[in-house]
Amino acid sequence: MTRHPVTESCSSPSISALSQALRAIREEEIPAQAADEFGMHVGARAVRFGSGLEYSVRVADTLELRRRAWRLTYECYRKKGYAGERDGGLWFGPHDAREETLTLLCERKGRAVATLTLVFDSSWRLPADDLYAPELEALRARGRRVCELVSLVSVEEGLRGAEVVMYLFKLAYLAARRLENATDFVITVNPRHAPYYANALLFAQVGGEVPCPKVGGAPAVLLGLDLVNAEDAYRARYDALHGRRNRFRFFLHEAETLTAWIGERRRPLTAGEIARCFPGGVPVPEFDALSARA
Repeated sequence: MTRHPVTESCSSPSISALSQALRAIREEEIPAQAADEFGMHVGARAVRFGSGLEYSVRVADTLELRRRAWRLTYECYRKKGYAGERDGGLWFGPHDAREETLTLLCERKGRAVATLTLVFDSSWRLPADDLYAPELEALRARGRRVCELVSLVSVEEGLRGAEVVMYLFKLAYLAARRLENATDFVITVNPRHAPYYANALLFAQVGGEVPCPKVGGAPAVLLGLDLVNAEDAYRARYDALHGRRNRFRFFLHEAETLTAWIGERRRPLTAGEIARCFPGGVPVPEFDALSARA
């Protein structure tokens, strides 16, 4: 077991699958496909999309699905040198025991290919408080309800990877804003990924570059997205475009149906499952906002 680090993906060190996907999103290369206007079908257990509806996204509502997501994350981070053999083959942390934490798992023909976890602010704070407590405390002081995106990994490249990331982000947005009334997304990323998030998804940098001990001292920056005004921002930026390039319409397409679907599928870990994941008890995070970077 370990804590959530800088968001990355698994591929070659030179250009990762996630980097390729984010680049494709930024360059607006994603085509519209069949099933409905945006190539999507909402089923009882999964949201399907892609050519022939080959991809499916599930809410990880069982320990088995969560372990699949944690295993994929671990495998990706291990290839990048972020995780060692001692981590037991799964990448998760204390915040995964929180009942409001939500994990999404994307599969292609039964194989796990991408995952993303949402951690909502609580008395435990957020994983990013390890590096950016002052910035996050400033948001809290303004009455903001912050949601952190962690463990975003993908093994899908190019246009396919872009489509996967877009669907994960769409579902994450609906869960955060419409189910939890979150006001802000934050995500800790490698600085080389920051332009993709800024140009394509309209994130802004809210925390400066610092070394991240969780990933061997690799550089990290904190990005944020104002969810209260996100729809207006996407409308202004994208509503003149057609098809899936119109991200305003893409993110809101079937929003009520998808929000209800997420709410129905969501389930926290049981006390027994938590005990299996944390045999010695959940190590409750402790943060000191004033000394986080002392």
